[in-house]
Amino acid sequence: RKYFTVVSPKNLLNYVAERKRLLEQSEKDLQEMLPELERMKKKDEGVSVEVFKGVEGAKTILNHILQVGESLRIFPITGALFELAPVFYRNYLKRKEQAGIRSYFLASEDKRGLYKGVPLTTVRYLPADFNLPSSTWIYSDYVVIFIVVDGVTIIRVHSRAVAEVYLNFFNSFWNAAKK
Repeated sequence: RKYFTVVSPKNLLNYVAERKRLLEQSEKDLQEMLPELERMKKKDEGVSVEVFKGVEGAKTILNHILQVGESLRIFPITGALFELAPVFYRNYLKRKEQAGIRSYFLASEDKRGLYKGVPLTTVRYLPADFNLPSSTWIYSDYVVIFIVVDGVTIIRVHSRAVAEVYLNFFNSFWNAAKK
């Protein structure tokens, strides 16, 4: 046979107080480790790929560019966003200007004048046969491929290594293009 005795109910408060103290210590330890964990995460991120569809996908990318706040390079420009989401795109261009985000575009000769007068935007031109059904956007550690065939499909790749390769590719064309 086992016999039990009742202890003071105040012991429950002591138990809860001890658990609370341990939990607070765990939270403090985790707060101290967070910066290192974030560094480790960034180091190990590798490549991530996302696919977006339609005009809403394009809006998502444009808003992300504003959030990231770094310069943008596009080749070749198609002008499709002026047609797909004219009001939103013009608003985006104003917000991009307010944020001080510079843009560098490569375009075919037949697109000359499309971005004339758009602040913080520099355009250089390549021969007319440089027209493609897609355009590549590079900003920060992102490469975005806009495919405008039978609707809009957008592929966003997040990788510093991939972005650096595409940036070098862009710079090669940039240096060969006409002003």
